[in-house]
Amino acid sequence: MSDRSWRWSPFLRVHGLLIPLGLILLANVLRFSGWDDRLTALFFDPVAMTFPARDWPGLERWGHHWAKTAVVCVWVGLLGAAVLAPKLPRLAPHRKLLWLTVAAMGLGPILVTLIKDINTHDCPWNLKMFGGPDDYSAEWFVSRSRAGRCFPGGMRRAVSQ
Repeated sequence: MSDRSWRWSPFLRVHGLLIPLGLILLANVLRFSGWDDRLTALFFDPVAMTFPARDWPGLERWGHHWAKTAVVCVWVGLLGAAVLAPKLPRLAPHRKLLWLTVAAMGLGPILVTLIKDINTHDCPWNLKMFGGPDDYSAEWFVSRSRAGRCFPGGMRRAVSQ
């Protein structure tokens, strides 16, 4: 397989272009149709004015600690496979794909952190519609002090002011 055919392979077109564009489209449809708020409201207790699962220890342990550990283990395994690929005949043909996956998995968290630092998306519990102090805002390219730190996904504990 030549370098040119690898770069424009159907796999890369689908996984590198079509899937990300589809997810961007879906995110915008959910946001502008109001389904984003409806889905969020399913997890909100209007009587207690809180998200009951927000402080659930199991969610922190399973959803953050163990999930992150599993992803790091997969990444380390892929890194090892990429390093050993030239010496292992079964992996040699997949060396470029292994390195691309290692790079993508390594750069992904960095990109998410950078995106969180440049927009005003707040966590749902910080929004007035869910009992918080902040109005909804979807501004991009703001100063770090104005950043909401909750997009795309993530948690930010409310800070006392």
